Parts: sequence; structure tokens; C-alpha cells
Amino acid sequence: MRKSILLMVAVCSIGFAGQEVPSTKTTSPATQTGPLKWTTGKYDVAVRFVTNTDVDGYKGRGEEEMKYCLTVQRTELDNLKAEVRFNFLKLVVEPPSSATHGTEKPDGEDGHSAESIRKAMIGVGFEVELGSDGGIVSVVGTDEVLKKAGEARGSNWGDRIKAQSTLQVVEAIRPVLFILPAEPIREGLSWKRKGLAGVLAVESSYKVTKVLDTSEGRIATIQVTERASADTPIGRTQDEERRTKTASVKEEAQASGAVEINIDTGMVKSKEMHKNSKRSFRSEEGRTSSTAETDIDISVLVSPAK
Repeated sequence: MRKSILLMVAVCSIGFAGQEVPSTKTTSPATQTGPLKWTTGKYDVAVRFVTNTDVDGYKGRGEEEMKYCLTVQRTELDNLKAEVRFNFLKLVVEPPSSATHGTEKPDGEDGHSAESIRKAMIGVGFEVELGSDGGIVSVVGTDEVLKKAGEARGSNWGDRIKAQSTLQVVEAIRPVLFILPAEPIREGLSWKRKGLAGVLAVESSYKVTKVLDTSEGRIATIQVTERASADTPIGRTQDEERRTKTASVKEEAQASGAVEINIDTGMVKSKEMHKNSKRSFRSEEGRTSSTAETDIDISVLVSPAK
């Protein structure tokens, strides 16, 4: 159970760090947000997450690596679509441990199921439809994963495959999404955005620190800082006297790092981001019953496909 909580916190906490979220407001009057500017082409993408989590003294660590070929194309209606085809997926989770609580073994069935799904995803061409704001509209391809994963292992096996494979595609493609402003990119240009990442209200600040002409095109280095917060009710419970209580989760997070982006293609070239997230579970009276802190390092490398 503890491992499940740690994984849930880690996955949810990947959240916004260095990943474009649909904008609800442009706060800089001099800069209007432009559409996603990807040009057609094929790219090799490598994404790595390193996560360290502490939930009430239980410490866990995870490393996730994804490598895939990204093919960007335009439809007849000029919509933007991309194919994601994984050639490598790896997830390593160290069991949570505590000096006072000891260690727990991983859930064998859950771990086996998750690994089976990742293996079935290799080589499948997932079609991802993207909005002009960088939002992921839809993911198609989970039925093929279901066929490759074998027969059902319970009533919810099919739903589980579709949910996990869709989440894996979303986690893979979000780090390479980046919306440039409408005005020309130049050194010293800065802008701000507000948006939502799930329940988190996100405020992002960007500043172009360098623009270089290279054989691949004009490459801009952009410093990114982000802050996010949310206070979300999570349901009602009853105390010993059967009185109804409302619990809530409060989360505060911040992220910083740098993004290199090809101005001519609109594609991220590299990204290094660090995010810290603190989450507390509180009773109606405001008492904190549980706390979780997560640190995530995100690395991204993108190059023209060989």
C-alpha cells in the first residue's frame, strides 16, 4: 500500500514541471502566445525522470526512461498530429524504506502487469492529436497494445492497459511541447503565462538568454521558472461520532530550469528542469494528517531522426 501511495504521488507530481500547459491568460501585455509551431518531420526523443519522494518518513526513488520516434504531420484540415513509436521503456522503483517503519516488498501482481503493458507498447504507433495551444486532444493506439498484451487477467485488465498506455504517451510527449510567443524571438525577450495543469493553478515565467545560428537552425536558450498551487477537497469521511467531515489536499510546487528550442521548427532540442512539490492531507479542522515531498529531475534530448 505504501508503495502504491508513493507511486501515485510521484506520477501526479510530474505535473507541470517544464511541460507546456494550455494557457488561460497571457499576463505580459507586450507578448501574445502563438500557436504550437511544429513543422513536419521525424525526430528521435529521449526523456528521463528521476523522482525522490518522502511520504511521512517513507522514502522512495524512481527512474523512468523513454525513447521514441516522433513523426509530426499535418492533416487535410491543417490540424497537427504526431505519431509516437516507442523503442525503449524502462521504469525502476526502489521500495520505500524508513528507519522506523522498515521496508516493504513491491506488489508483484501490479509490477508484473505494468511491465507487461510497457513491453506491449514497444513498436506501436500511437497517433496523438494536438491543439494549437499544445494541449493533447486525443491518443489512439491502445487497442493494439491490448492485443499484444495478451488475454485479460481480470475484469479491469483492458481498462488498465488503455489507461496506463495513454498516460505513458502523454508523459512522453508533454516534455517536448513548448509554445513560443507570437512576436519574434530575440535575446532578452521575456513573457509570462497562467494556466492549469490538472487542479494546479500554474504561473510560468520565461526569458530568452541566448539565440545562436546553427546548421540545424536558430537555437534559443530560454530560462523557465514556474510556481503552482492547489487546495482540493478529496471527499467526506465520518469520525467516531459519525459526524461528516471534509478532507482536503494542499499542494505547493515550484520548478526551474532551461530549455533549448529550435525557433525555425518549433521543436525542443533539450531541456533540464528540477521540480519540488510539497503536498499535505488535511482534516476539516485544518489538522495535517499526512505529508509528502517530491523532487523530480527531468532531462530531454531531441534530434532529427537518423
